[in-house]
Amino acid sequence: MPTTVTPVVVFIAAAMGLAAGVLVLTGRGTATSGEAVSVALYAGTAAALLIVEALAVLSTYGPASMIPDLASAALTPAADLAQSRNEIEDPYVGILFLGCLLAAVLCVATVLGRRRPPTPDADTLRGETAGTAAPATGAEGIGLG
Repeated sequence: MPTTVTPVVVFIAAAMGLAAGVLVLTGRGTATSGEAVSVALYAGTAAALLIVEALAVLSTYGPASMIPDLASAALTPAADLAQSRNEIEDPYVGILFLGCLLAAVLCVATVLGRRRPPTPDADTLRGETAGTAAPATGAEGIGLG
């Protein structure tokens, strides 16, 4: 497991770009730029969360050969391994923060990008289509004719 997060950030950015690109290429002209941004933010948030969770599982249950020696001052090999398992997650807190930041931007973009349903006009509320209703005149207009 790498102790630097630069490759992970590059992977998240690539996942975001790939997701937006796939949407644009397969959207057949119907995908808007707002949808592409939303898909990219979804992909970035999910990638960051999955990377941090995978690291947590691997650092807890993975074999000792996967864990780099980060606590060389430990007295016993078992204490060294236990301390290294704990410390390997420290640089990835920034990735978790990046995922939270992407999720917050996604929430704001979703709220701002919401489309309001069209408001019906008076003819639609009466059950008539626009331009087809006969004009009401005199007694017919009030239901006497």
